Amino acid sequence: MVEKKELYSKYLKREVTYTFIEENESDIFLYFFDGANLYDKKESFMGEIWALDKAVEKIGLRANLVGIYCAEGEEGRARTNEYSPFEKFSDRETNAKLNPKGILTGKFITEELIPLLEKNKKATSRLIGGSSMGGIMSLYMGSEYPKIFDKVLAMSTHFILEPVGMGEILAKYDSENKQKIYLDTGTKEFDDEITQKSYVFLSQMAYGFLKDKLEIKYFIDEGAIHNEIYWQKRLPAALKYLYSL
Repeated sequence: MVEKKELYSKYLKREVTYTFIEENESDIFLYFFDGANLYDKKESFMGEIWALDKAVEKIGLRANLVGIYCAEGEEGRARTNEYSPFEKFSDRETNAKLNPKGILTGKFITEELIPLLEKNKKATSRLIGGSSMGGIMSLYMGSEYPKIFDKVLAMSTHFILEPVGMGEILAKYDSENKQKIYLDTGTKEFDDEITQKSYVFLSQMAYGFLKDKLEIKYFIDEGAIHNEIYWQKRLPAALKYLYSL
């Protein structure tokens, strides 16, 4: 059983739950958003998991694994706020003003969580990963902290939520930082055809914008929908690409 721990964040003003599977003989650290969806089907939002531990074992990658839990409550708005790295943000359906805290989430990870978990090691590589809004946060973290995260894994990224803001995030990537990125999209993420086409189109645009700046792979998964079943399936190959295994 994976042990859950808590760390109080002065930035988020709450106890943040996280999991840490330590690999004593590795200086590679993998940080993933939506930690509740990594290992335990009973606590996973959709009842399915990424199975991160099995993925690294499958490809022979020895790494320290960190799962960061999102905020709960407010009918999902708490997670939306903590995974929104934008200065201003509104609910697209209701136009209600939200309280984006993604920038603070980034400060929690880099200034509070990483120093705690890596106090006895000097990391040779750090990956930040997630899906959907976790993909948004992963791309934000890679652009905002390029010296901290050299690998970015963003599956089924919710670019459609804030295309202009995401464009500003992508514009910060610089070839001098030698980062490596993995992006993907399923062709059946959503039932609505217009939303689905926009989802793929915006991901393709992101890939096109970044491909001349850094090493990046974009994969389209035919028939894949928006859940952990498909992210689990794609995860080993994604990690294998990012770590050149």
